[in-house]
Amino acid sequence: VLSLPNVTTITGGGHYGSILNIQARWAGDVLLGSVTEIQEPDGGDNRQRAIQLLSQGADSQLDLSSLVSISDVRGYSSSGDSQWSTMRAITGGQILAPDLQQIQGLYVTVNGPSLQSMGQLTTVNGGGLDISGLDAVFPQLTSAESASLAVRAVDANLSSLTSLVRSSVTLVDGGTAQLDGVSNLDGTSLYVYDGVTLSLPGVTSYSHVSTGNSQTRTLRAEGAGSVLSLPNVTTITGGGHYGSILNIQARWAGDVLLGSVTEIQEPDGGDN
Repeated sequence: VLSLPNVTTITGGGHYGSILNIQARWAGDVLLGSVTEIQEPDGGDNRQRAIQLLSQGADSQLDLSSLVSISDVRGYSSSGDSQWSTMRAITGGQILAPDLQQIQGLYVTVNGPSLQSMGQLTTVNGGGLDISGLDAVFPQLTSAESASLAVRAVDANLSSLTSLVRSSVTLVDGGTAQLDGVSNLDGTSLYVYDGVTLSLPGVTSYSHVSTGNSQTRTLRAEGAGSVLSLPNVTTITGGGHYGSILNIQARWAGDVLLGSVTEIQEPDGGDN
């Protein structure tokens, strides 16, 4: 047991390649029950920096029971100079974070019971969620931006989400997601595999909303029985920067249903 009972804030390093590992492994416990904030500082050389939280193995526990926010403002991608910070509960490990409301630049991998302790999450900005092991409900989560959401072989109830912008959703191995509350889907890529259906009836228009050059958005259903349905979308608009690509793909017996679309257009502006 490692106990730091009176620590309230944790801050990462300010130099290139600064990594902070917090690990409960193979039935070990790390107790940080008074911590309310974990952050990567917005300054210094922020390349290749990250905070990495891990609970690995049965009976391992990382206690963050007072944590409200985790922020890595330069965490934009899975690798490279702007790599995400990470939170992983794997092979039976548990992370207790029942008060966690906001994550920025953090990629959360939860396989099993730890999902049950994240019901207060309200916003995901950058980073994302990789969900497997048990069905999950996020009743307070209303906004995700620049986030990667993956659901593997379970169901994720994300029906409180209304804004899902410049993000991606991937359903694999029979994973399903409830996203019927989403009304703003602009810039988000959707990937539906392995014979499941993803329907977003609250979306009435879709736009690429590029923010820079050479950005690609994809709407894809692949494999027999895979269905991506946007039944109320009426207009689709491409991006406004050099090399903006919008792929709409029904592949290998998959179906993409856009039956209400009356207009698809590339905008007459920007770098075309």
